[in-house]
Amino acid sequence: MSANNTIILKGRPIYEEGTAGGTITPGHLLYYSAANTVAVHATAGGDAAGMFALAAEFEGTGISTNYASGDRVAFCHARPGDEIYALLPAYATAVAVNDPLESNGDGCLRKHTAKAWAVGTTESIAETQYSKIIQARALEAVDNSAGAAVARIKVVVT
Repeated sequence: MSANNTIILKGRPIYEEGTAGGTITPGHLLYYSAANTVAVHATAGGDAAGMFALAAEFEGTGISTNYASGDRVAFCHARPGDEIYALLPAYATAVAVNDPLESNGDGCLRKHTAKAWAVGTTESIAETQYSKIIQARALEAVDNSAGAAVARIKVVVT
């Protein structure tokens, strides 16, 4: 895995700024909160809009410098085909090239886990169906299963 100094590796995402609704690390998957701020995406396996935090390069900081709650945060709306240097959580399941990735519920991405469905029963199944669970596909293999810290991964937005 090679190191990069930027979050957007390739593509033409839409840039935006907002107020941080908590601590945000460049590369985090974000969402708009009810408090009209942007915050780390907090629904594991949930629907997301493909918003990723960027480094505050205009202030001379790199991808390892966090935003504090209340800071102005630079982020992008990534488009399909954009390549992003995103985050995997500590002790994450190993990811292979082309694995689908979804929200881990903490701003990081994780390997997508298919949901099991009971077939042929008379039970009623009530579950919310999401339209944008899979956020990206891995462009590199990363095994952070023994890693005690968050790791970076190159992904292509789907």
